[in-house]
Amino acid sequence: MKNTGPVFDHIGLWCTDVLESAKRFERAVGVQTQSGGRHEGQGTWNRLVGAGPGQYLELIGLDPEQSIRGSIATQAADLPDLTPCLLAYRSEDLETITDAARAAGCETPGPFSMQRLGTDGAVIEWRILFLTHRDHAFLPFFIDWQSTPHPSKHLGEGVNINGIALATPHPDRLSKLLGQLGLEVETRYAERAALIAEIQGPQGILGIQD
Repeated sequence: MKNTGPVFDHIGLWCTDVLESAKRFERAVGVQTQSGGRHEGQGTWNRLVGAGPGQYLELIGLDPEQSIRGSIATQAADLPDLTPCLLAYRSEDLETITDAARAAGCETPGPFSMQRLGTDGAVIEWRILFLTHRDHAFLPFFIDWQSTPHPSKHLGEGVNINGIALATPHPDRLSKLLGQLGLEVETRYAERAALIAEIQGPQGILGIQD
């Protein structure tokens, strides 16, 4: 039987320069990031930090070896350094979430496959579901790692990700929508949509907000 309840998977921080941004992040919280890999055909690459079993933090930015820009690179490329740009929840049943999302007024082309090359040259594959809604500029997305080992498996503890919240001009409406998707995420009022999180490492706490 599939586990259909979405669970927190990872947060992504947009980097103006992945290597330089990773160095700043490492100095701030006192952890070492690890190379993730390139998202071939999407124009991005990443470095990763463990956040406990089944969770991690992703530092993602433009890949200088790719000229193409996929959806993430296009939408996030102009964000300030280390701005939260991704909030992911894991589920083994993306089709059910797709149906619930459409019933709640979201638009989506449906789940599609993605991949990246790991540091060992092996191809890592997964399925992903992005959502949009006319009233909400930022929504979490959903991921199914299928048979791929979860990235956190070899990352260790690393950091704690605390205080996840979504800021929005319509917190009550967004909270209702998230509930229809099976998510419990704090929502706060703000004039602009934003992802809020606190990253705690052995050397310090980094509050991150758009």
